Amino acid sequence: MTADSPAGPKLMSFAAVISTATVIGVGNAMLTPSISIRVEAAGISTAWNGLLAAMPSVAMLAFASLRAPRAVVAG
Repeated sequence: MTADSPAGPKLMSFAAVISTATVIGVGNAMLTPSISIRVEAAGISTAWNGLLAAMPSVAMLAFASLRAPRAVVAG
């Protein structure tokens, strides 16, 4: 399938979205444990460690809920 075919641009856009989500997911999956290990080694309490680990997910949910209505309307 080429970019000239009718499904080409949609397929390329879909592939770009999937690959971006994959790269971000892998990056978070590698970064989060290393931060937790370093925070624990520094002697910071486990409550703060858990809060730090939860923040990327909380931020994603907070900002996605702000952006989603605009994306649906712009659609």
